Amino acid sequence: MDLKTDETFSFSGGAADWGIGRLSFSENEYTINKLYYCESKYNSDNELEVQYFSNGTPYSEEEFNDDISRQEEKSNVSWYDVTTDNVRAVLGQ
Repeated sequence: MDLKTDETFSFSGGAADWGIGRLSFSENEYTINKLYYCESKYNSDNELEVQYFSNGTPYSEEEFNDDISRQEEKSNVSWYDVTTDNVRAVLGQ
């Protein structure tokens, strides 16, 4: 959701498991390349712990929040209905 013009978007795997990523496509599948994200787990005391990552490297919640703020400032893509007129306009016909 929230696709930006630089091809990044928000993804979610649950309340405390979400972030910003970019899609990669292969012939048969796609992969979400996680750029900035958080993951949660319960520790041995059954307390929820949230970890924050930048390109797979742990970093602070504050840095994560700063990256999310910068993401929100980016331009959203423009969406168009798939109509004959819109397709012709995009293709220059």
